[in-house]
Amino acid sequence: MRKILLILVTVSSVLVATDTTDAAPVWSGPCHAAVDRYWPANLRPWAHRIVHRESRGIPTAANRRSSARGCFQMLLRYSAPFYRSAGCNNSQWMNADCNVRAAWALYAKAGARPWRVR
Repeated sequence: MRKILLILVTVSSVLVATDTTDAAPVWSGPCHAAVDRYWPANLRPWAHRIVHRESRGIPTAANRRSSARGCFQMLLRYSAPFYRSAGCNNSQWMNADCNVRAAWALYAKAGARPWRVR
C-alpha cells in the first residue's frame, strides 16, 4: 500500500509540475530581446515562434546545407537589400539587432511567406 501511495504522489507531482497549458512561453536571449525592441507588439508572438523554430534564439546559427543565417535564418544571397534597409550589411548576420531588423524589413515586404513551413 505504501508503494502504491508513493507512486501516486510521484505521478501527480510530475503532472502538476509539467502542466503549462496556460503559461505563455518565456523567450530570452539576444534574438528574442531584439524582436522585443524592433517588432510591433502585435507581431512579436509570431516572430518569437519563428526565431525559436529557425535558430533556437541563437544569433550565430548557420544552416550547413544553405546560406540561411542568424536569428531568422535569412538566406544570405537574397537578404542584402533587407540588411541595407536596416542600416547593416549581410556580413553582420551574427548581430541579433541587424538580423532582426532585416527580418522585419523582409516581413514588411513579403509577410510571413518566407518563413512558412512547406
